[in-house]
Amino acid sequence: MFTTTSGYLRLIAVFLLLAVSAFAFQDPPDDVQPRYKTQDPLAQQLEQYPGLLNALAHLREKLSLDVQFPPLRSKSRLLPLVPASAVFYLSVPNYGGALQQAHHILRQELESNEDFREWWQNKAMSGSPGEFDEAMRGAIQVSEYLGDEIVVTTMFHQGHDSTILIAEVRKPGLAAVLQQLNKKYSGKSGSSIRILTPEQLASPGAAPKDATLVLVRPDFVVVAQKLADLKSFNARLNARAGDQLGNTPFGQRIEQSYQSGVGVLAAVDVGTLTAQSPDARKSLSALKQTGFDDLKYVVAERKEIGGDPRSSIDLSFAGPRHGAASWLGAPAPAGGMDFIAPDATIALDLRLKDLSQVLDDVQSLVDPANRSFATSLETMQKQFNINLRDDLLSQLTGEVALAVDPPSGAGDTTPEVRAILKVRDADGLQQTLKQVFTLLGGMTPDANEAAVQQSTEGGVTYYSVRSPGQPKGNRLHYAFVDSYLVLGTSRATVRDAIRFHQNGRSLARSADFQAALPREDNGSVSAVLFEDFGRLFDFAAGQAPPAQVQLMKIMMGQGQRNIGWALAGESSIRLVSSGSGSDIYTISILAAIGLPHAFASRTAASESAAAQTVRLITTYQITYATTYPDKGYARSLAVLGGGDLCPKAPSVRHACLLEGPLGRANCVAGAWCERDGFRFSISAEGCQSGPCTEFVVVATPVTAKSGDRSYCATSDGVPRWRAGPLLSKPISADECMKWDPL
Repeated sequence: MFTTTSGYLRLIAVFLLLAVSAFAFQDPPDDVQPRYKTQDPLAQQLEQYPGLLNALAHLREKLSLDVQFPPLRSKSRLLPLVPASAVFYLSVPNYGGALQQAHHILRQELESNEDFREWWQNKAMSGSPGEFDEAMRGAIQVSEYLGDEIVVTTMFHQGHDSTILIAEVRKPGLAAVLQQLNKKYSGKSGSSIRILTPEQLASPGAAPKDATLVLVRPDFVVVAQKLADLKSFNARLNARAGDQLGNTPFGQRIEQSYQSGVGVLAAVDVGTLTAQSPDARKSLSALKQTGFDDLKYVVAERKEIGGDPRSSIDLSFAGPRHGAASWLGAPAPAGGMDFIAPDATIALDLRLKDLSQVLDDVQSLVDPANRSFATSLETMQKQFNINLRDDLLSQLTGEVALAVDPPSGAGDTTPEVRAILKVRDADGLQQTLKQVFTLLGGMTPDANEAAVQQSTEGGVTYYSVRSPGQPKGNRLHYAFVDSYLVLGTSRATVRDAIRFHQNGRSLARSADFQAALPREDNGSVSAVLFEDFGRLFDFAAGQAPPAQVQLMKIMMGQGQRNIGWALAGESSIRLVSSGSGSDIYTISILAAIGLPHAFASRTAASESAAAQTVRLITTYQITYATTYPDKGYARSLAVLGGGDLCPKAPSVRHACLLEGPLGRANCVAGAWCERDGFRFSISAEGCQSGPCTEFVVVATPVTAKSGDRSYCATSDGVPRWRAGPLLSKPISADECMKWDPL
């Protein structure tokens, strides 16, 4: 079932996990490596407090069951007070009651569990636990004086912006409470807050410079940073006149959200903001080629419906979508999900409107200044004797489904990956694929293994192909079934996908999946994302410290699942998440858990990028040798690149394949060139009497902080690695062949 936890529970979890992460950052060892050579700080805490995990699990359950949340609001008494010049609007409920319940449950759990109490007092709290309780009680006390809604809005008028927070006042006495709390905490925080009555606001010298101003009226409390803004808004409240946001198209869009019930609501009038703000206009101009510069409104909502959280983001455009914003196609049934197992870990199905247009847009985005992308594309098409648009893209409808699952066998570290593409002409596409894969296999011939193999089982023809750059035995497998191309990392993966489609036990046909889809148009979507957090945490077990995985399972829930979907209209995109994932709370929790590991893993990221660059350079060498057979392999990085010469036509001296710092003129044979913490070099061999018949590309860290692995590759296309001392000079192809395959 798609069980969920409440939004506030995840906020409590964020706090707890941030406390853990803060402790994990204390005094990290200098030689931290991403392979967990040192004990994880969280694991040390769990060893010291063995009952902590069970206590957190019990806390999570209590918060989920016992905390009651404010009802959805169908109308706002604050929206009519907002000026028509508002470009940003944020509405949140008064969570005081839920906060009081959560704090009471937390105190009960601390009293009943010694390990939890000791950890909370000694590790989780940077200050005194008593100070935390005082702050919580203060926040709860203030909430008792406020109405059911708090609004933050930003107005922009004639180049001047002002931000106001406003809430209704339920009963007298708020000013005295705020004065008391301000006196207690302002000195500790270093902030300057001035509590004002309407009479004090009207007097000269009402507030010191740079103070946060809080105006407490009998009916409203208003917070602002600038005295002029506070006075202007107070005058507006007194007059109850002026242009209202609700009378504008932007305000009417906000009122539309209230009609269906609002929890947390945030809205931005992007069109007006960019028209009036030079800074915003400059920022969005960078998105011109993507089509997102045409955004009119962005409206985000978060609410609980029957205990289940639902998050949504609505993007409205000023006209028909174009550029990258138009890639997402019209809603239709997610047929690719019919090949996905009902217990999948992560699965995505999306439909792209026009693949040829996508290719054109990508080219304009990545290649605006020169034609290196277009040149590489033309070279590839000549190399494989195909027309990418006519022979490949035109054969596909644009529907693509992807699924990733943990390794299936013991000791296996390779995840199971499958892709499902809907096709128009299976026979025509197979002819193109066979031609391409045969030529690819010919680049690294193997007398014992054909480049393309096929066999039939159960009336289905299965193909397997070998491609350069992969270790021997690693093959891509695929088959065509019912107008779909099914690809996988193994034959069993492809066979299982077809079996789910044929026996009707797929994810797409499960009752839970169908219930989570939009009810209109038989569940048609432009894209849909499925996540099973239980299996995802198991997948992460080998990538993150075990203690962090255990904590994630408790806080997010072992059985949690999430479905998010998108609906694309002519001038709009709607994104909806139904479940506990893919929202700001989940992201906050995962960030809190992952920050220490992310910092420790920066070395792994550098190494991964270097290995990928070695693969890329190897591919460019094969392209160069195919394009210029009388030269063979390029003798240097500079030959594959070209730098400033590349806006012109590529040549045998400057192929314009490699961009950036590695393609500059000084990257000659045997020299090192740096990128992203690694040094790279190319040397060609066997060039004495004709074309160069061999090459070696080498990458080594600049310093130990970038990694402890060096990488290399030769004409066999297999990247290799070696841990140990950094290289001072490039190695030969023979030496590279002695390293371990990646």
